[in-house]
Amino acid sequence: MPLSAILAEFARPGGQTTVVDFRAGVPGLMVTALQLVGRGVRYEPNFAGHLLSLRWGTRWTLRPEHNAWRYHRLIERLAGRHLPFDHRLDVPQAARTQARRLRGSGDRPLVLLGGNARGNKFMSEAQVAAMASNLIDAGYQVLYLVTPGDGPTPQALLARESRLSVVGPERELGVEAFGDLLLALGEMAAAYVGMEGGLGHLFATVMTPTVIVNNGANLERWRPLSNRVEVVTAPRRGRTANVSDTPVESILEATHRLLAAGRRDHADLVY
Repeated sequence: MPLSAILAEFARPGGQTTVVDFRAGVPGLMVTALQLVGRGVRYEPNFAGHLLSLRWGTRWTLRPEHNAWRYHRLIERLAGRHLPFDHRLDVPQAARTQARRLRGSGDRPLVLLGGNARGNKFMSEAQVAAMASNLIDAGYQVLYLVTPGDGPTPQALLARESRLSVVGPERELGVEAFGDLLLALGEMAAAYVGMEGGLGHLFATVMTPTVIVNNGANLERWRPLSNRVEVVTAPRRGRTANVSDTPVESILEATHRLLAAGRRDHADLVY
């Protein structure tokens, strides 16, 4: 939807509209700023260092490295004061009930796996099946999360490792309800293992210990906002790095290191 249509929808007679633009491309931000001149819109763009968004009476400050803090700084600039920062999300009790039902009555620690993505970020069936087999043999309950994108299918994974459990967007669950279910599973999990991307950031909002396979993202800007994170770097083949080329041994080494640290430092937690 064009920005002009959104502005028309929320326009208030005699009121001022504020637009916060989280995009990072300077040319697009400059074009949008020019398009909004004279329209009574307060525009706060995500320019590097905020230099081009500096206004009279607003103190210039360096932009933080991590994107989440950059976005927070934009909101603080609008408020004109410091605001508390909290990246966590609340989990509905109904989602927790459904997550407990999915997990069952066993007492094995839960590990979540994710491998579906687009481009060169998805994991292969062989990778996920090998990780699942290793973790199940080590005494963990392993649940694979089916999300949109290329990569393993539930049928192919179960054919390789029948002890693996699989959960995906059920027909009776909408997008929001499925997201809440994932958060509830993340709350009770000893670890999430998957590629750098949305799932890792989602589980960071409930502080799930995480292993991410990174295919080239700048982690100073894009790392998950949680404290217990292991990063495995995908090998580069020419100009690209494919997550599916990452040795399973490297991912498992990082996973067991993360799990061992959790047992050592958080022995009082029951997952």
